[in-house]
Amino acid sequence: MNHHIVLIIVLIISICISNYKKANNTNNIINVQKELYKTFKTFKNTCDKNNIEYFAMAGTLLGAVRHEGFIPWDDDIDIGMTKENFDKLKEIYEDTSLNKTYEILEFTKLWAYLVPFNSVYKLIDRKKMHPSNAIDIFIISEEKDGYYNHMKSKDITHITHKNTIWPLKNMKFETMNIKVPNDPIRFLKDTEDYGDIYKLPPPEERVPKHNYEKIFLPRFIYIK
Repeated sequence: MNHHIVLIIVLIISICISNYKKANNTNNIINVQKELYKTFKTFKNTCDKNNIEYFAMAGTLLGAVRHEGFIPWDDDIDIGMTKENFDKLKEIYEDTSLNKTYEILEFTKLWAYLVPFNSVYKLIDRKKMHPSNAIDIFIISEEKDGYYNHMKSKDITHITHKNTIWPLKNMKFETMNIKVPNDPIRFLKDTEDYGDIYKLPPPEERVPKHNYEKIFLPRFIYIK
């Protein structure tokens, strides 16, 4: 094998190992959550000011219910919105001074084909955040008879009734109140597979879930 190729392979492995160590550093998750919280607070205030409806879901909703804030090892924010509300949000972020600091990314067609969701957008601080550590915005859509889904498939294990979502209510998340589904426990049971939500996972599973993205997925896999 050409020694130049060997050197390149060694360099790539070294970079991956270095990134893995950084991503798994305890201080790193604290810093990630700090930046996420700032971005989330701006997002929340923007939505409240402009009558844009959103709600916490997945790990963020679980964190609000169980921890009144971040799950200690969580490294992103999960939000649900209808397409109509998302379009209003996107216009504000692109056409105001928010555009200087934040950007909304969407998956490339190739990557979007590989994920099981209807549509996923990522809101990030363009200077401080990797797309893997973002506000993930999931577009929910009505399937039929008042049932909503955020998945591409028609898998009934991921749908929930509109009465479970609306009317939205407030719930504490760190030092602010955020919007959550009307019945957050029912919503989590309908849309996720957490089991007993009050039971913590074993210690070896309490790790950031998006480390692999930061290590192996280049930023260009996301497009604006």
